[in-house]
Amino acid sequence: MTHIGDAQCPEYWDFTEYEAEGAVKTKGLRLCSKLPGNYLFTISRDYDYIRVEKSPFISLAALFKLSERCKELIFDESVLTSISLNTFFYHWLEKRIDGLKFMRICIKEYEEALVFNWMQNRVSDATEEINCTSYTGEIFQLSPGKRLRRNDGVIASIYYDPNSKILNFGVLDTKFTEFRLRDVTGVVFNEILSQLDLNEIFNLSLCSIKTRNTVSGHLRKSMKYPLFLYTRKKETITFGLIKDEQHLTLMRLREDKVPNGRKFEELNIGGRKRQISKYENYYELFSGSFADMFTDYTHILDHITSLFRQDIDTLYCDNPLYLKYIHLKYSKSLRMTHIGGSQCLKIWDLAEYEDESAVRTRGLELCSNLPGNYLSKLTRDYEYIRVKRTPNTSLYIIYKLSEKCKELIFDELDFYSMDLNSFFNHWLENRIDRLKFIRICIKEYDESWAAYRIESRITEATEEINYKSHIGDIYRLSPGKRLRRDDGVIALFFYDPTTEMLNFGVVDVE
Repeated sequence: MTHIGDAQCPEYWDFTEYEAEGAVKTKGLRLCSKLPGNYLFTISRDYDYIRVEKSPFISLAALFKLSERCKELIFDESVLTSISLNTFFYHWLEKRIDGLKFMRICIKEYEEALVFNWMQNRVSDATEEINCTSYTGEIFQLSPGKRLRRNDGVIASIYYDPNSKILNFGVLDTKFTEFRLRDVTGVVFNEILSQLDLNEIFNLSLCSIKTRNTVSGHLRKSMKYPLFLYTRKKETITFGLIKDEQHLTLMRLREDKVPNGRKFEELNIGGRKRQISKYENYYELFSGSFADMFTDYTHILDHITSLFRQDIDTLYCDNPLYLKYIHLKYSKSLRMTHIGGSQCLKIWDLAEYEDESAVRTRGLELCSNLPGNYLSKLTRDYEYIRVKRTPNTSLYIIYKLSEKCKELIFDELDFYSMDLNSFFNHWLENRIDRLKFIRICIKEYDESWAAYRIESRITEATEEINYKSHIGDIYRLSPGKRLRRDDGVIALFFYDPTTEMLNFGVVDVE
């Protein structure tokens, strides 16, 4: 232990002087002089214990630096706030500061809501009595208090004393957190899983095939979130879940390693060792080559679908190759495939996406700027087709698509009231029974032209009726107009002048 300065010592030395090459090393360091707020803690050695007695204006940057160089850190005075403490906790959660085991710091105005803001899912109450014995032999209370849990399972206990305005933060010993997971009872295992978020459940399953199967068997039946696969970014493949309309990444494959100072771990996947690195709350796996990336892709696909006991639900791609790779494993269809995007330069022929070797998809969303005749070669039947950026599609193609799918949406289209009239006549005369809903952009809508020569078949619809689409969107059909075919089939249609969109849906058979 080395004690430097005291309350009566007006002078202080630069920190580098204490760590000069000729200076003896010390495990414990106690700084007793009053230090300025801009004091440079140019720390380069590691310590078991550092205590700063009289430096109330310590910065967060200095706190971060010291926490990475010593096991125990104590600040008797500070002007740090609850928000500062929240920032430190985020730093500990994201950066995995494994060296720090205990910190004791003065917090003048402690507000629990601010301290744990945006990390409530990582905080729980700790009721058991736990104390920490410091390097100097002092005993500090850690619990009862709060418990903060990191993605890798490391747990810290937090206790704040409002009388002394001192907060104790301590990482629990491994004896509290390590045990043979597969040896616990099913009830205990279920309780453990209930405390983990989806990323933590997936990360736990990576331990081994046996662990994955055990986890899969204990997952709640209600935990049925659709799996997605995102392949639009160059040289990356992303696996994830869709929860509450949000995309949650579970793992991302990369062809090459990203040199960003991350820590790398080894993962055995499919009998091959791969390097992985934690990024935010998910892992990235580095394959090394494009060919190896697709090999790893098949193993991760098998792992995720086996863990959650379901197949890929939604695919985002700009290359038909991925539809073919999915088909190698699964014969059933995808619920939804999103093809291309506004930034996608290469447009593949539709025949490539509908090739025999490509997996079928019930829903298709075309997101690129496509030529007007692009959809003329469509051959498969679909539940849902949405065309986002193809304004020049002809009436002939719309007729063809209306016979190949149940739901059809055009976000942009140079379509006018006379074109709509032609479509209505086509639907009346040709009895297109497959089409149940169409949503289409109509420029300069004129009701008299839309109803030209079919006025006797159109009546007012006053009841409130909506249509729920294949992807769950709700569209208004009525109040609006009713169109009746000779065979008794009725369709409702509603035009919204603010969006220039018309909804047309078949609703009843007399």
